[in-house]
Amino acid sequence: MRWDEEVLVKNPFEDKIHKPTLYLGLIHAHVYLEDKKGNLDNARRLVYLASEQHLDTLIFPYMQPYGPIIKKNLTKNYIRKKYGLSFASGYLYNLNIVAKNYGINIMIPGVVEKTGSKLYISAVYMHGTIGEEPEKYRKIIMYEEERKIGFNKGKTIKLFTIRKTPYNILLDGEVLYPELARLYAFLGSKFMVVALSPANIVKNYISVLKTLAQMIKLPILFIGGTYYDGNRQLLFLLPTMIINEKGDIIFKHHSEEQVIVQIPVHALDSGNKYIIDKSLEFIYKLSFKIITGKARGRKWIISRK
Repeated sequence: MRWDEEVLVKNPFEDKIHKPTLYLGLIHAHVYLEDKKGNLDNARRLVYLASEQHLDTLIFPYMQPYGPIIKKNLTKNYIRKKYGLSFASGYLYNLNIVAKNYGINIMIPGVVEKTGSKLYISAVYMHGTIGEEPEKYRKIIMYEEERKIGFNKGKTIKLFTIRKTPYNILLDGEVLYPELARLYAFLGSKFMVVALSPANIVKNYISVLKTLAQMIKLPILFIGGTYYDGNRQLLFLLPTMIINEKGDIIFKHHSEEQVIVQIPVHALDSGNKYIIDKSLEFIYKLSFKIITGKARGRKWIISRK
């Protein structure tokens, strides 16, 4: 991406702004397949532009460091060496520094995280505050192909916060398990961020997300983006969308143009009041079922590794 290329800024909630306000930014960005240098340069520029809009937290596209893995029949060792990331060095280390330099929190919902001999598909969150350590959510519900390769499943339910507003992440086939989304709602999540692999997209995903938002009564932020091959030819284009708690799409950007979508956080508060004493036993039982691999589904499995 050229540094003089235009980046649009859109705010679908301009009529709901009051001062001072706290903004979250959805970054509908270009992602270049297996080009970490190009993607890091693009991310730096987008963070710089976002800092001028006084955004608190940025959410980038799925697998933003290198794009989705589209090659087939890869070994665990190859994936670990080619795509595995950690905060100790390389891409995430440098992006963590960028977050601190600009004082902006950065979320990437979907990277291959390596830790020792284990591999996870994780959402990673880098704080813009010096001294704050990065956070992560490791995907709990795995595809069959991921399990066969040797990816490990996460074992922890995770809420992130933007200041004091809690929210959660759903990755890939996790959107097909409403019991998982419902658990987050009971735990106090105010909205959900969803990211899907464009190379293995959930069938009828827009209908699935609209139904899920309506079932759980929480807004969904779906982060899309444009994915290009090594010749800068378009491979995948996913829309960036905001779906309200009624299941209505209230914002949709479906274009190759890079866009920073400004969202005042208070506009996402659906008034979720799920937390009550009587739900504690239910929460415990439901979380136990999900983490131990007893949630049900036809196309997706839960690895027991």
